[in-house]
Amino acid sequence: MSKKVDRIFSSIHNRYDLMNSVMSMGFDRVWRKRASAEVLSHKKVEKVLDVACGTGEFSIMLAKQMKKAGRRISIEGIDMNAKMLSAGRVKIKGRYENIHLEVGDATNINRKSSSFDALTTAFAMRDFDSLERFAAESYRVLKKGGKIVALDMAEPDSRMQRLFFRCYSTVMKMEGMFVDKTAYDFLIESIHGFDKRKLAGILKAAGFRNVKIKNLETGIAFVATGTK
Repeated sequence: MSKKVDRIFSSIHNRYDLMNSVMSMGFDRVWRKRASAEVLSHKKVEKVLDVACGTGEFSIMLAKQMKKAGRRISIEGIDMNAKMLSAGRVKIKGRYENIHLEVGDATNINRKSSSFDALTTAFAMRDFDSLERFAAESYRVLKKGGKIVALDMAEPDSRMQRLFFRCYSTVMKMEGMFVDKTAYDFLIESIHGFDKRKLAGILKAAGFRNVKIKNLETGIAFVATGTK
C-alpha cells in the first residue's frame, strides 16, 4: 500500500464503515452476506485468511454466517493499516474468539504455503499495488482445492446502472467536501477505474480454475471466485 493510501485510511479509520455504507447506498451488508455464502458453499472450510480485512467487517459477517450454519471456523485477518486494525479489534473483543487480526501485506503474505481452506477480501483490491502479486500469493497460501472469494466494486455493466452510478458519484464527491474530500475522491475514483474482467484474467493466470465474476445487487458490486 502506498504511503498516500495508508495516510487516507489512517485519517478515516473511525468513519470507514459509515463511508462504505453511504457509498454503497446501504447495500454493503447485503454484499458481504452474499460473499459469505460463497465461502459457505465450499465443502470444507475451517481455516480462512481475510486479506486487507480493514476494520474486520467481512470477518465478522463470515463468522456470524458460519455460526448460523453450525460450522466451526478460524479466521485470520491481515491489513497494512494499524489504525484500521485497532478499530476492528474493538469490535471483535470479547465477542468473536475465532477472529484474530494482525498487520500483514496482501502482496507478500507472511503465511506458509497451502495453509488455508479459503481466502477472502472485501472492498480492498482497488488499493493493491499489484493484483498479480495478490493473486499469486493467494494461490500460494491456499490448500489444494481451496477457494478465493473476492468482493469489490466497479462500474456496472448496464448502461442505465452506469449512468446512475456516475450521477451518484458526483453527489458523493460534493458531500465529501464537507467530510473528507481526499478520501471520498480517492474511494470513488478507484471504483470507476477498476477492471473486473482484467481481474478474472489475472486470477486465471495465477493458476485458479473455475474463475467466475458474479454481479451483485445494483450492479456496482461483484464477487470473484476461483479454486486452486
